[in-house]
Amino acid sequence: MERELTMDVKIPIPGAPPIIFNLEEMKIEMLEALERGSHPNGRLLNGRIVVVLATPDNGTSRDIAIGLSAIPAGLSTEEHSHPAEEIATVLSGNAIIYMDDVPYDVKPGSVIYTPSMVRHRTQVTDDEIYLSWWMYAPAGSESRWLPSRGFEEPIATR
Repeated sequence: MERELTMDVKIPIPGAPPIIFNLEEMKIEMLEALERGSHPNGRLLNGRIVVVLATPDNGTSRDIAIGLSAIPAGLSTEEHSHPAEEIATVLSGNAIIYMDDVPYDVKPGSVIYTPSMVRHRTQVTDDEIYLSWWMYAPAGSESRWLPSRGFEEPIATR
């Protein structure tokens, strides 16, 4: 049975009402997207899925970007950096996040702050899919996840 996707956010700003996300519904939706290998608002990249929920690009926010990432067991993100500061919360799974080559163990409930332009990558360390909810500020670094922006890489401003 096909579930209706609930993370299609289309709220104009300014003066828009708040967006209320349900983390349990988002977890289910991301697991289903990972099984399918696609999400209508996301990008499949090297076995993982990234979905942008709010961004100035589509009028759902003014200054920040909000999204979700799902990384299967045994996989890792590529090392990268971006102009935005990032805050992520682990929803499920365990991983090691390397920031400028320093390892940090994270688990469900961990909140991670990554400063602007810090090199980082996430390595899943158990058999469970790693899910995280993330925010970028200022927005712009999420452009690599947006089909409307041609998946362009953000430009460093430092």
